[in-house]
Amino acid sequence: FTEDVAGNFSSEPYEWVDIDGTAPVTSASLAGTLHGTQYDTAVKVTLSATDNLSGVLATYYQLDGGGNTAYSAPLNVTGLGNHTVSYYSVDYAGNTETKKSVSFSIIGFTTTTVSSSANTVVYGKGFRFFATVTSSPSGTPTGTVTFTWSGGTLGTATLIGNVATLAVGGNVLPPGHIICDATYNGATNFLKSSSSGFNQTITENTTSVLTSSPNPSYFGQNVTFT
Repeated sequence: FTEDVAGNFSSEPYEWVDIDGTAPVTSASLAGTLHGTQYDTAVKVTLSATDNLSGVLATYYQLDGGGNTAYSAPLNVTGLGNHTVSYYSVDYAGNTETKKSVSFSIIGFTTTTVSSSANTVVYGKGFRFFATVTSSPSGTPTGTVTFTWSGGTLGTATLIGNVATLAVGGNVLPPGHIICDATYNGATNFLKSSSSGFNQTITENTTSVLTSSPNPSYFGQNVTFT
């Protein structure tokens, strides 16, 4: 305030000043399909920050200990295994939030299908079954596949790439329409799965016999072949 020569005083002016001494608050939300405590789909990580005075200047995150990155849009994490997202925010007054983190695990949802080297084979002739195992959202499954039919287990084969191959001997399956199945037994980061039934046809092994009557016969005689 001020005083003039006559001794008059001015009114006392004032102005409110907000002092921001509080750091922003950031929260993380996860979106995906849970299988128990693990996700079997890609996981979308969304970060949301608030500040009660000066406002949020920026939010930063690290995925699995990687580089510090300015957050601008939700993260879409597809890799199988365990993941940790660390994050924090800074406001316009320079207050920095203590770093937080959220952890989660993604496991591969698998699909198993069966095919054959020959859908129809003659009894006594060998062939091969193939089981193809795919994973979502990512990854190439490892481990083994067990092949079965109504009579029991045909065998177990190891995946190479994402295909398991089982050689079936010619006399293993009886003649007829045989329903065969394949079960992927699962592995670290990959869920177990089973195929739908595959129809394998085994035909009878027939033999043709030619006979003649009369036998023996002489020149000029009528002969019937059957």
